Order: sequence, then structure tokens, then C-alpha cells
Amino acid sequence: MPLNIIFNILFGLVELLRMALITSIPCFILAIVGERIHHYLSKRFSLSWAKSTLISTYLIVTLLIMVLYLVPLYLGFAESPLSGQPVPEELQLTIVDFGMLALLSIVKILVSSAILSVLLLPLLFFSSYALEKSKELLEDKIPEPGHKFVAVYATCVLAWLVLLFVFPWAIGGFVYLLYFG
Repeated sequence: MPLNIIFNILFGLVELLRMALITSIPCFILAIVGERIHHYLSKRFSLSWAKSTLISTYLIVTLLIMVLYLVPLYLGFAESPLSGQPVPEELQLTIVDFGMLALLSIVKILVSSAILSVLLLPLLFFSSYALEKSKELLEDKIPEPGHKFVAVYATCVLAWLVLLFVFPWAIGGFVYLLYFG
């Protein structure tokens, strides 16, 4: 019986590390893009690290939320002609309805992006710390992109630990904020 608990804990940790590896690959790509935006903003407008990081995070999160929110909306609108049955006249949207839907969707996306950008700042601080520690400990053993990937992976592990064990309700809250809030 105690051996079973040890195996469950061990396999749970292995699964956590695997899940962090899977999510760190797209996060690494987004980090590369965000770093370029960050450098452009800090040089062009002479902003501090925190301001340019917040703005670049806001831009990236806005684009991601726009894709996550508008793709299902588009698929819902595109399905009605494909189903073969016309929409009843009482349920058809007018130009004003489409305009209000678009305006409210844009406001929802911008507000949700602002909330998530502020919530991501502590993880970005930790990622910056992990990058510096990786450069200090591994020095010339791996190239610069390797240091960045190590930092992103460590941040993903921390994010999953916090998300699963400290704030487990945050996943449902994110879905509610994105689609129903």
C-alpha cells in the first residue's frame, strides 16, 4: 500500500514535468516573439523593463485571446449555411446586432487581455530570474536559446504547480472570463 502511494506521487511528478515540457514549446516561441517586441519597445520609446514587458505581454495575450475567442464564433456563424436549413427570421441578426456583437467582443477581449497580462507578470519576473540563473550555472555549456528554453521550462513547471495546487479554480475562471464574462 505505501509503495502504491509512492508510485502515484512519482508518476504524478513525471506527468507534471511532461505537461510542462509540452506547454513550454509554444511558450518558448511566444517568448522569442515577445522578446523582440520587448526590445523594440524599450529602445524605441525608452521604457523600463516592467513597462515594455507589460505592453509586449498585453499585445501577445490580446492576439491569443482574439484567436481563442473569434475562431469558435466564426465557426458558429459558418455552420448555419452548411446545415442546409436557413435560420428562422426571428433569430436572424441585423446589422445593428452584428455591430454590437463586434463591439462587445472587442471590449471583452481587451479587458480579458489586461487582466491576464497583469496575472502573468509574476511568471515573467520568475522567468527573468531563471534565465539569469541558467546563464550563471550553465555558462558555456549550452547556447543562448538553450538558456531561454530552460527558463521557459522552469516557468512552465512553476505555472503548472501554482495552477494545479494553489489556484485550481483558475482554469474554470479563465474559461468563464474568455467566453462568458
